[in-house]
Amino acid sequence: MNHRRIPKRRAALAGAGVAALIAAGFTFQNANASDAPKAEAPHTLSVAAAGKLASSIDKDLGADTAGTYYDAKAKHLVVNVVDEKAAKTVQAAGARARIVRHTLGELASARTTLKKDATIPGTSWATDPRSNKVVVTADKTVSKAEWAKLTKVVDGLGGRAELRRTKIEYKPFLAGGDAITGSGVR
Repeated sequence: MNHRRIPKRRAALAGAGVAALIAAGFTFQNANASDAPKAEAPHTLSVAAAGKLASSIDKDLGADTAGTYYDAKAKHLVVNVVDEKAAKTVQAAGARARIVRHTLGELASARTTLKKDATIPGTSWATDPRSNKVVVTADKTVSKAEWAKLTKVVDGLGGRAELRRTKIEYKPFLAGGDAITGSGVR
């Protein structure tokens, strides 16, 4: 048997290689050890997919939702909720949760009050999920006395409604069309 000597240079390279393998083994073992996972980012959705997801979330959360809307710029479904527990459910489903002050029930109650106490020709109101309020709009035909009455009723709703004025005049049409509904509002 013939024994040959390994040159020092080759021995140094072999030693460095072994050291690198050992160091890599320790590094890869610790690579997956991290802090708690961060909340999942909202999914990028088409309008149709957002509508389906909104229906699913509304069924799951029921009264804990306070309206939904589609953020076209970010392509995310935004779901208004009133507590952290519901927010976590929404985020897990792939939508963006937004904690708001008023439930849909409170906003519906505000609409009922408006219908009872402030049904004035030349006005309209709609639930706005972005502002989480009922937006009351009066056209230019609403008189000063009627405006004062509207202001009193809206102020009495305690932040659940907002009053606006428009320069156009609302005109009723005989065949006005079908109602537009979504997220439990008309």
